[in-house]
Amino acid sequence: MTAPRPDGGVAARAVTLNSPPVVAYDPTSPVANVRGYVDAPEIDPISEVSNALAAGRAFAFSAKVLNAADKDEQTLLDLKT
Repeated sequence: MTAPRPDGGVAARAVTLNSPPVVAYDPTSPVANVRGYVDAPEIDPISEVSNALAAGRAFAFSAKVLNAADKDEQTLLDLKT
């Protein structure tokens, strides 16, 4: 979970979920048990990839902003000399 902070940062904390395992019926799977059930992941791959792409874009944007601020500061320092 993340939440914006008043100073402009982000606070994050880990959350552990204790939900029952998700099982799917697939008797043709090599990892199926004797009844034909397979333990399925408890994630949504589409949302995980989407979140990863959004985080990458946010990081790239933040890096561009920092570079622009650095150039502006360097220009100001050059004007003083």
